[in-house]
Amino acid sequence: MTAARLTSRLSRIGFDQAERAGELLTGMGLWDAAANQPAGDAAAAVVSALARTADPDQALRMLAELADTGAGPAILTDLQTNPDLRARLLGVL
Repeated sequence: MTAARLTSRLSRIGFDQAERAGELLTGMGLWDAAANQPAGDAAAAVVSALARTADPDQALRMLAELADTGAGPAILTDLQTNPDLRARLLGVL
C-alpha cells in the first residue's frame, strides 16, 4: 500500500491531514493500513462518525489523546460497540 493511496482514501473520507489521520487511526487499531480500510465493521462505524464531526482532524487528535489514557482501551471498545456513546462523545470532540 502506498502512502499516496492511504492519504487519498482518508482525504475522500473527510480528513484534511490525511497522513497524520492514517497514523493515528492505525495506532488506535481502527485502520488497516495494508488493506487501506477500516479494521472491521465496528472500526468503520467510528471512522465514519469521526468524518461527520465538524472538524474530523481535531476530533481524531482528541480521540487519540483519550486513547492514550488509562481508560483509552475501554473507550475505544465502547465507541465501537455503543452507537449512543459514539454519537455523544464524538459530537463534543
